[in-house]
Amino acid sequence: MAEVSEDSYYAGSSSDEEEDLVTVAANHDDEDDRGHFDLADVLSVVKADDPLPQSDIYEGLFLQQEGVEASGPTWEQAKMTTFKLSVFAWILENNQAAAAIALLHRRVNLSIYSNLSPSLDDNMLMWDGSKHFLDFMLVVAESMGCHAFLPNTVADHTFTITLDLRQSYHQFRPKYGKLGFNPTRSMMAIGTNGSSELWFGFCPITNIEDLTVANEAPLLSEKHGDSRLSGRHFRMAVMFLAYALSTNPDLGIHVTHPYGMEDDVDGWRVTDATNVYSQRTWQLHLEDVEKLSDCIIESWDDWVEGSPHCGKRMAGLWSINLSLRVEGANWQAERLYAQIRYMSPAIATDITATKVNQWEDISNEQILLNHEAVYDSLDPLVRQEVDLEELPHQDPETEDENKVYDKGGRRIPWHMGMVALGTKSCGILVNLETVPELFSSFIPDDEDMVMDPDVYEDQDIRTPLVNVYPQAFLRKTGHMQCNTVLPQFGPFLTKIRKSVAQPLRGVDDDLDEEDEKLFNHDDGEVPPVVLSMACQFYNELSHWTCPSAALHEVQQGRITSALSGAYGTGCQAALNHPNIIRECEASLPHQHFDNKIKHDDVPRALRLENVYIIQLDSLLPGHRTGKRIYWDIIIPLA
Repeated sequence: MAEVSEDSYYAGSSSDEEEDLVTVAANHDDEDDRGHFDLADVLSVVKADDPLPQSDIYEGLFLQQEGVEASGPTWEQAKMTTFKLSVFAWILENNQAAAAIALLHRRVNLSIYSNLSPSLDDNMLMWDGSKHFLDFMLVVAESMGCHAFLPNTVADHTFTITLDLRQSYHQFRPKYGKLGFNPTRSMMAIGTNGSSELWFGFCPITNIEDLTVANEAPLLSEKHGDSRLSGRHFRMAVMFLAYALSTNPDLGIHVTHPYGMEDDVDGWRVTDATNVYSQRTWQLHLEDVEKLSDCIIESWDDWVEGSPHCGKRMAGLWSINLSLRVEGANWQAERLYAQIRYMSPAIATDITATKVNQWEDISNEQILLNHEAVYDSLDPLVRQEVDLEELPHQDPETEDENKVYDKGGRRIPWHMGMVALGTKSCGILVNLETVPELFSSFIPDDEDMVMDPDVYEDQDIRTPLVNVYPQAFLRKTGHMQCNTVLPQFGPFLTKIRKSVAQPLRGVDDDLDEEDEKLFNHDDGEVPPVVLSMACQFYNELSHWTCPSAALHEVQQGRITSALSGAYGTGCQAALNHPNIIRECEASLPHQHFDNKIKHDDVPRALRLENVYIIQLDSLLPGHRTGKRIYWDIIIPLA
């Protein structure tokens, strides 16, 4: 969907639709003056806690357009009404509250004018996907201790961890990634380091000592229970960490009763046994964290064995680092990767489309100056080097651009777009009707079912399971998520696995016996170095206005709460209702949102985010460094 400009906001006539809305609003005022409504009658699909089922979305996308009658409740059978964008502008600018309320009684579809939505085939659109970054990183240590937190350096005076042992309420919420154990009742948030959340995981000791058991553990995308430690186990964990911290005389933490004051773990408070809660947080420097890690490794087994509340070696203490918006500039010093078992990065790419005034050719000399060689395919098995002097930019028969690629398999552009000063990029959303084509290895709409030359088979193949999320009354346009990545990433995954993975036993004859024991598994199989987990497409504006969909004011039901809160029971409802009324009187949720997005420089790119799992025990020893992981795995997948 293209950027909606002020000048074209009123394109076309909408007087009939406005008149219709006025009539509907008037009738609505006459018929519906019936006092308060019963909240029990609110449809399940509009309740804040119940998202719209995917089956209902698919029915609206596909079944209805094929003429299949809906079998759902009355709301799904209601007549679909299409309104132009100018109708909504008229309602907003003329403060037509009655007309806005009348829309709630209809199934509304928003119609975008063709001049506001340029065709994807428009040859004056300049597409760009060169901006990449790491949006998320989950790091799990190889063994007990604080290895996921510690940098790969002897001294760092700027390194600080904010330790907070009062977060018993904090859920471990990542949807994708690998821990090597089931997180149910096993996770404890302990603090932060910059933008990173720091966690300890309490898991069976076999998951630490036996790599096979850890590799076979369920992924975070699979169903699991509440991740928080039980109240009893949380207090035990706090007491152990207080004991470990008390061994560092620089911190001033002391413990009077290592396991609490009584045999019954529920009969006392943490403050009765230690002063670790004497202040909200503790600032730990690099030396402090190193001492804490050493104490965990040396004392955990003995402490657990001496506890009246624990079974012997019932669990191991695993450090986990959860980072947001990771910078890739200093990977080598970020952590000691020999002590890391799993990394789960989310690699994001911003896709933009901008209307250009004209195109200028990039000379062959400039292309060859920037690239060692130019190829006719990204597949290294079949590609041939081409002579640019003999290759025209376009096929003379089809007028399609002749695609050329660099040594790494990336497209090389033939042209450079010239854009007027102040030109805004288009706001891009996904056509939800054509999503299956994204995950097909065949060229769409080709009668001969020709394979896409940019795709060849990869070993990590799964049946795509797609969830779609229509946006802003558009019904067939919006965001999507899938349980696998696009097939076009297959060649890069295969190349990475071949270049950095350990060889199977007996495959490499140049290895001596000691090296074989070091990095060849007994069963002759090596788990894949990189696993593709999932992908999602969403407009960057959604992420920019709020980090989580659940936190968007416009979908938290604030107005409904203001209207119905007076009927709430309980002290908390009585306290919250006046505050919500005051918020809505000052400014309504949609007005807050409008204030956020009215700036000219708001982001409009379509963001593609792929999630992977890197299993570091499968890497060649020489590749298990931050620098090699960054250049050999992260960069090729960006």
